[in-house]
Amino acid sequence: MTRTARLALASLLAFSATACGESSPAGEDGGDAPDADTADGGDAPEADRAGDAEAGLPPTGACGSAPHDWLPPTGMGEIVDFQLVDSWSLAAGVINLAVAGLGMSALADCTYDVQAYRVRYATQDRGVRVESTAVLSYPVVEPHTSVPIVVWMHGTCGFTDLCAPSTGDAVDDVAANLIFAGHGMAVAAPDYLGMNGLGAPAGFLHPYVVPEPTAVASLDSARALIRLAADQALDAVPDPSRTLLWGASEGGFAAVWSDRYAPLYAPELTVLGVAAAVPPLDTLGLAHHALTVLGPTTGALAAMVVTGNEWYGDLVPLTRFLTDSPPLSVASTFPGELAASCSDFPSASEATAIEDVYQPSFIAAGAAEDWDAMDPFGCFLRVATLRESEVPRLSDAPVLVVESELDELVVAAPNRDDVPVLCDQGYDIEYVECAGAGHTDGAVQSLPYQWEWLQARLAGEPLSSRCVVNPPTDCTALGAP
Repeated sequence: MTRTARLALASLLAFSATACGESSPAGEDGGDAPDADTADGGDAPEADRAGDAEAGLPPTGACGSAPHDWLPPTGMGEIVDFQLVDSWSLAAGVINLAVAGLGMSALADCTYDVQAYRVRYATQDRGVRVESTAVLSYPVVEPHTSVPIVVWMHGTCGFTDLCAPSTGDAVDDVAANLIFAGHGMAVAAPDYLGMNGLGAPAGFLHPYVVPEPTAVASLDSARALIRLAADQALDAVPDPSRTLLWGASEGGFAAVWSDRYAPLYAPELTVLGVAAAVPPLDTLGLAHHALTVLGPTTGALAAMVVTGNEWYGDLVPLTRFLTDSPPLSVASTFPGELAASCSDFPSASEATAIEDVYQPSFIAAGAAEDWDAMDPFGCFLRVATLRESEVPRLSDAPVLVVESELDELVVAAPNRDDVPVLCDQGYDIEYVECAGAGHTDGAVQSLPYQWEWLQARLAGEPLSSRCVVNPPTDCTALGAP
């Protein structure tokens, strides 16, 4: 597969084999806008964590990290800098040719020209104002036309600034944005915290599979989408009452968690539907798999260990979880590898045995599902497992979950088993599993169905299959939702 094809898949789907973007940003400068410690793994006092929820805000201070106060929403999504990118601002016919060239002819029927921007915007991280970046795309429509919002969340493509999807200039880098905007939607595609594609570097690794920073930066990208349209008096007017959340792999994780946080963190957004392709819903179950079956999940878990421990405040030395001896010396080398390249899970993916990556006590605890013995990392996993969340579930948005039967990265079984549990908690889920498909294949094969499913949610149509764990099916032959 060529680098161009891989970039397209990273933009449109998830877990690409190479970087999302490596070139320097370019475009037409839009100018500046107005300014915008315990280590025992135990949770913060329950009263502190419950207080935010009672005040209408998500709880903070999990896993022994310090609780924080939320910044007010007033400045969130504020535009710090932006560029109109000519190479992304295309006529509908050109977009259709590019989409067909990527093998997605079913979506090559765009009717709107598109304007696309690389943007730096204000968000927050543990109660501190920070800046993140995104690609914002708008259909060219008649003045004052209200259009739905899509927040598109990309899959794993690295953990640092040079890997941000917005750093590239090729059409393939923003294929998803152009498709959705070409169909008449305003699209926010966040790079995520730690992956800045415009301006000063983030200065830290992207917190991988950590719900709070992922959801917050994603929701604030939707606020930025609305702000830029207003600031620049664009003809398209993003409508927060018609918001869709869509992502694949890590982006699917981002989609379901953005839905969980939205009613508390960004209540002005009314989420009408969530499409999550090959998402890690049961992070605990996937960790058990990673520590008992050597494979892609084994390396992915190591990235979560490194970046999660950093985000929660470096609660314990990495050597508590990861080996620091030959052949890989993961605890010493892996953080630097994540910071230096856009390979998904560098040397951890080269292991010939699980013991090459993890400490024996960590492996034993994961195999026995003794999560308390793995704290604070066991707590990190619980926080990132949807059924375990202490964030109140207030959204009634229907959720499409697509899994791949033969996925070796986001293994289907734990997520499949969680669907009835989540439905018992009040979720409205349609479950599809793609027969014979690997990780990316299932997301690609079901893409037209995901698109039609979201259109049905915009139209207010009920789910055709609710909370049924359907057997694997040929996703290339899926009919209308």
